[in-house]
This record gives sequence, structure tokens and C-alpha cells, in this order.
Amino acid sequence: MKKPKTIALLMPLLLLIGALTPYFAHAGYEYIGADNDAYVDMNKAQTNYGGAEYIYINATCNGLIHFAVDFIPSGAVVTSATLNLYFKEVEHGGSIYVYRITKSWWEGSVKWSNQPPHETSATASATVAAGDVGWVTWDVTAEVQEFVSGAKKNFGWKLITDDGNVTVRTKEQSSNCPTLEVAFRSIESCDAEGNEKDIFQLTDDVWATGEGFEASTSYPIYVVSDAAWTDGMHIPDSVSGTISTVYTEENGVIMRQTPVWNHPLTPGKYDIVIDVNSNGVYDSGIDVLDDNDIQVTAGFFVIPEYAFGALISLAACFAAFAVFKSRLNLLHPKLC
Repeated sequence: MKKPKTIALLMPLLLLIGALTPYFAHAGYEYIGADNDAYVDMNKAQTNYGGAEYIYINATCNGLIHFAVDFIPSGAVVTSATLNLYFKEVEHGGSIYVYRITKSWWEGSVKWSNQPPHETSATASATVAAGDVGWVTWDVTAEVQEFVSGAKKNFGWKLITDDGNVTVRTKEQSSNCPTLEVAFRSIESCDAEGNEKDIFQLTDDVWATGEGFEASTSYPIYVVSDAAWTDGMHIPDSVSGTISTVYTEENGVIMRQTPVWNHPLTPGKYDIVIDVNSNGVYDSGIDVLDDNDIQVTAGFFVIPEYAFGALISLAACFAAFAVFKSRLNLLHPKLC
């Protein structure tokens, strides 16, 4: 496991993160504040410390922390993820281990007696010396990628030590709160204004929005029939009428100059893939997918014309029935 370093001076922005907003974002980058944190004490096994201003980590106390990452698209590639905690005091130095928690918990009720289980192998560790004060970081990139993709459930992390005795600031503080720093690249189907959209009619145009890419760069894009993606598979041919290249702006965001697919569309389920290394092969952890958003596995869905008409007709039938029932109740109150 990588041994993170203590940061004497981190970005001033981190001083306010978590205290003011759930997360701060720019293109493909997020500073996320914790939504749950607490510690549990073996010597006070029935006491809850979910509202405490500090997390204590020592021989008899474990820390727990959770960050929501479900706003990151499931097909995104996480390029880095760093857990940042501010150590107010280190009475005894030692190694602080981060373990993935495997069951749900809530800061308002968690205690030593009901603390959730965790994996047996640590995600990462950091070593601190007595007297160290400041930011300490852990590299949790691989695990956050698994949270985003759905490969593992995100129940947060437990902080455990064998030989240390440290005090950490919590989200209840006004500054130096816990943060999860995540960089990622993503692609999503959207409308012309950039609003995410997963269901299209035959007369719609399909656009794409993406972030976290290299600045001012062109990338191959494929709009394909919904596929079961496996690492190393050949990327299927794009459907007819779709573009083959997209371009990024100076901030790494995909330009929306033209639709990726002009109407008329063809009914079906579809995925979008950006072939980041331009080799015609889907490389997991490199190439970016719009997948698993709709109809179980697809990135977006084009509704057949008859299906859309049926939905409208069904809605009209329900409305007519509601009016009929209302009038019937007026005539025959005892039927209500």
C-alpha cells in the first residue's frame, strides 16, 4: 500500500469544503464533503458520537466516514481519488489504516456495539509521527472507481490504528473538514442545452456532454447498439448517421457543436463510448462509456413511434377514467 504524506499546506479551498457545500466542482473534478462521519469507542460501547467535532482513532476508538459519489456517471473513468483528513493532534505516531465498510450505517445511531463490518484487507494506510498536525491523505482511486461502476457498494470507510493515537476534525467543524478529492472523465447523452437525457423520440437529435478529457483534443466517438462491455473487446461499428469524432475545449469539456446523431433516429437501446487511446478496442479504466442509465444496461433509449403514441393514449385513458369516476361519485356517494 502506498504511504501518503502529511500535507503542510493544501489548497485554501479545502478549508471551506464540507462546511459550506456538499461538494465543489469544476470540469471532471470534485471536492466532496462527507455526508456521514463518526467514531465509536470500545469503552463506551452504547454511546453514539455522530455529532462530535472530532474523530478519535486509537487502540479503543475507530473512525467511520462516508462520501456520496453517486452523482458521477457509472461509466466514468476515475483517474484519481484522494481521501483528505485534517489531523488536529497526533499524541502517538503510527499507521492509520482505511478499510472499506461492507454494510450500511448512519452517524446518528452508530456505536461500538453495532458498528458495521469492514473488509479484512486495508484499502490504504498513512503513517504519521507524534506531533504531526495538518492534512493527511490516502489514495483510494481503485475503490472509488468500483463505487462508481457499481462493482462494490459504497458504505464508506473505517479508520483503524494498531499503535497510533490521533484526533481528526469532522464535518461538524467550520473549516478543515474531511474531503474526498475525485478526478474523472465521463460522457453522457444530453439535449442541445447539455441537460442529461436518456430517452429520445424518433424526431429528436442526440447530443453528448463530457468532461475530464485533455484540453483541445479530438477523440473517436462511437454510438453503438447496447453492448455487454468487457475489457479488450473490439468496439462495434457505430450506427448509421452518427458522427465519428468529438473535440474538447480548453477546460477538457466536450464541445457541443453538432449532435452526435441527427434525426430521424432508429428505435432501440444504445451506448456511447469515447475511445480515449484511439485503438478501436474498449480498454476498461481508459475508455469512457455512457452505459447502464436506462433499460437496465443501455446508455440511452430511442422510443418507437407506436410506443410513444401508446403512452399518450394510455395517459388520456387514465385521465378520462378519473373524470368518469369523479362524476360517478357525485351521483352515487355511497359508492365512494
